[in-house]
Amino acid sequence: MADAIQNKTKRCNHCKEVKPIECFVKNKIRKDGYHDECKACQKEWRAKNKEKAAKKWKIYYKKNKEKINENKKNTPRQIKKKQQRKENPIERNIKKKYQNIIKIIE
Repeated sequence: MADAIQNKTKRCNHCKEVKPIECFVKNKIRKDGYHDECKACQKEWRAKNKEKAAKKWKIYYKKNKEKINENKKNTPRQIKKKQQRKENPIERNIKKKYQNIIKIIE
């Protein structure tokens, strides 16, 4: 296993081909840090099993709805939106006007 990482190649468990490490998706859980199937095999599986994958996602979503929604609330983009809402609306409008003027000048 260590030799494969040093050579930057890995064997796909699905198609059994040795491919460059760039052909594999990163996966923190795995010892080597990459998924055991190459991107092409994963894409092929998803194309064949769209309905099965959709059903799995729906089941997962129902079980973890609160967790998923909580994670969505804490993204950097959402945090920035919350901070902007807290600002004084007049100050926010002034900032927007100045940003537009700066863009025109540039």
